[in-house]
Amino acid sequence: SSGINAEYGETEAAQLRRVIADLNTQKEDMVLEAAQTQQRLKHDRETFEEEVRYQKQSLERSAATSTEKKERELADIESRLRERKSTLKSIDRAVKEKEGSLRSLHAEEEQNVRQSEAVKASLEKQLENRNEQISRNEDKLRTLTADITDLTEKRRKAETDLRETLRSVQSNKDFLL
Repeated sequence: SSGINAEYGETEAAQLRRVIADLNTQKEDMVLEAAQTQQRLKHDRETFEEEVRYQKQSLERSAATSTEKKERELADIESRLRERKSTLKSIDRAVKEKEGSLRSLHAEEEQNVRQSEAVKASLEKQLENRNEQISRNEDKLRTLTADITDLTEKRRKAETDLRETLRSVQSNKDFLL
């Protein structure tokens, strides 16, 4: 029985270690993904800023172009700028969601560690209680063994006394006959 319980505790502890390892792997993946997203975001911003600079320079060089054409190009740039800003906001939201998930994973990992420690403490207490019970049972066994030895000696003595009494009675009977 104690072997089964010990095995059950080890299995549960092994499952908890696997869960914690899986959470750590997920956390590393999310951190890497967040870093890659931030890198892409930085690159997109730099590319966009370079494109805006190029477009402004291009507009400045083409001063001979009509005002209407410039206004259309400017409107187009502003439209693309709004689209980029919207994309950047979406990326920022995704990064914040990933950070929230990462915090959640951290909390879950901490909870699993606490649960693991509680299970370990419980198993250690059970083992301590079982060891105390075994010690008490061993003491009882020693006492019973001593009692059995004592009773066996008393029985042998009583049998010897009985044989001697029977011999004496037989002698007296023979003597009286």
